[in-house]
Amino acid sequence: MALTLENRDADLYVQRSVVNQLAGNAAEAIADYTWAIGVDSLRGQLYVDRGILYHKQQNLAEAIADFSRAVRVSPEIAAGWFQRGMCRIEQGDIEKAASDFQQARQYGLDADSWQQVVTIASGHFNTGKSHAGAGDCDAAVQSFTHALTLLPEFADAWYARGECLEKKKDLIAANSDFTRVVAIDSTYYMAYFHKGSNLYALGEYASASGELEKAAKAQPAYHPSWLALGDAYRMQQLYPDALKAYSEVIKIKDNLPEGHFWAGRMEAEMGNYAKSIEHYSMAIRLNSNYGDAFYFRGLAYNTLPDDRRAIADFSTAIKEKPQYAEALYERGKLYYKNSNFAGAEADFTQAMQSGSNQKDLYYQRGKAREALKQYASALEDYQKNESITEIDHDRYNRMGYMCLWLGKWEEGRSYFEKVLLAQSQNVQAAYGMGSTFAGENQTEKAVRWLTQAYQSGTFYAKELKTHTWLKPLKKNAEYKAIAKKYLK
Repeated sequence: MALTLENRDADLYVQRSVVNQLAGNAAEAIADYTWAIGVDSLRGQLYVDRGILYHKQQNLAEAIADFSRAVRVSPEIAAGWFQRGMCRIEQGDIEKAASDFQQARQYGLDADSWQQVVTIASGHFNTGKSHAGAGDCDAAVQSFTHALTLLPEFADAWYARGECLEKKKDLIAANSDFTRVVAIDSTYYMAYFHKGSNLYALGEYASASGELEKAAKAQPAYHPSWLALGDAYRMQQLYPDALKAYSEVIKIKDNLPEGHFWAGRMEAEMGNYAKSIEHYSMAIRLNSNYGDAFYFRGLAYNTLPDDRRAIADFSTAIKEKPQYAEALYERGKLYYKNSNFAGAEADFTQAMQSGSNQKDLYYQRGKAREALKQYASALEDYQKNESITEIDHDRYNRMGYMCLWLGKWEEGRSYFEKVLLAQSQNVQAAYGMGSTFAGENQTEKAVRWLTQAYQSGTFYAKELKTHTWLKPLKKNAEYKAIAKKYLK
């Protein structure tokens, strides 16, 4: 009746729409807003209200059209942006929805409406956690991304997505997410911890230590941060700093074998072998199967030196891990030193089979085989060993000696010549040269070279008695003269 008297009053149409809504007359309610808009087309709230009615009818196209008109004519109406965002959520267009929600927030969106956005974001976050728990990192990343698109300040979602990216081995992207976490919450120590751990894995040890320092500062009671910080310092050869970090681990969790083990490693690096042994022993007390602790304690005993204890520790390490190439190598050297040549040969062989990367391994086994009088095998080992400057002269001399025992005079001479080319006064090579000529009954040349060797005063007549190749010289007067004059 009022509208028959005044049909240009938009508010009357709005009031009648409210009554139609209460009466369940959806079409009539929408029609009333259409009349109202016809009267006042620049009032943005009218489009918002009609859009809400369209939305209730699941007519998303018309609803979005109305909300778009609303923000065009009245951009300051936060509800227009918010409602269009909610429609776009239903359409699955997260990015556009997020943009609308941020616009709404700028124009003063009410707390209850914003809480709806938070709830939607939290729903995606929880879905992501479910996917992550099931091991589906791809789906989890997608859900966390939806949550972050809607709520960029969602620190937990950044962290959770970072963890998933970390599991996918995309450490750079993961660290980008962890950086966002701490920008939002500077006390989020786990983000610092993961970022530092990833930088460590990427070989960026200085940067890693910086992040891990922040993690330890933010939560001093979290011992993994200190342990990882010690590792980062250790890789930079900052051994005192690393020791301090590992010591913090021990303070927080004194029953953790790794804390004592790494503290021991740092003490050893700084030459404090007695202290390192104390730490290794504590690690072993806490974990009697700690093979690495036995191995490194063995190295410390070896340095003191205490061969008996070192061999015992290497043996225990090998018992715990039969393919422990490093322990086999070290025990082999000690066996050789203590004249257990068969044990040394067996250990060096097992170290080879276990994938040892020791460059002088064939050389070491060659010496053991030489001591066992396995001359042909020893020669093969010396020949296989990679060229290593500091042992080359000895190795070539040894190859030459193996040839002497095997009667390979010319081949042996070739090795001694290589030594003499670099060290013309090398007495062992000079002796070898003379011996090859003696083996070939070239007496004059033999005596000349042997004179050069014997003049050094380092040869003993008793040792040379076993050298059968010298027998042809025993009746030579010149040889007898130099032997009498120079041999001890």
